[in-house]
Amino acid sequence: MRRFSTLLAFLAVFTIGSIAFTLLRNLGDPERPEGAKTEFPLPEADMFMSKVRFADSQQGKPVWLIESENAHLFKDKSRAEFETVHITFYGKDGREMHLYSKRGELDTTSRDMAAFGDVRGVSSGGLEFFTSSLRYDYDKREVSTDAPVRIVTSGFETEGVGMIVDVDEERVRLLNQVRLKGN
Repeated sequence: MRRFSTLLAFLAVFTIGSIAFTLLRNLGDPERPEGAKTEFPLPEADMFMSKVRFADSQQGKPVWLIESENAHLFKDKSRAEFETVHITFYGKDGREMHLYSKRGELDTTSRDMAAFGDVRGVSSGGLEFFTSSLRYDYDKREVSTDAPVRIVTSGFETEGVGMIVDVDEERVRLLNQVRLKGN
């Protein structure tokens, strides 16, 4: 009888402890939003690489160079995804435009790209722009966005919504809600 009582006491303490642990674990981290509790695994890449460089050229001349901390290649989707990205676009007459972002994607068939997260661009002429996302159209040789943009050059700051950059000519067009600020 004594063993039975001890076993029941142990089971009761174990059950109460398990319930308490489950309840406390499910309360979650107070700094995390309620909807962020569920985690979904990333799709499996066909290949993962660190410290990568992808380059493209036409008729022996460089078109762009992607440098990234990490790359995930998906063969069946013709896509590469990058983390901590630096893209150099090579324009006419040796001009370069540098683009930095947290993430990027490359369509390996069309060679179109997208950049996301704290995107910053720097032209060889000293123009800098900041936005949240960009697209690169390989055939048109244009970088564009529909997001708000801030441009800084020669002591002036310009803001707008939407932008198109001609990579070869380093011409920038803001599309809407353009405001000029002087320093």
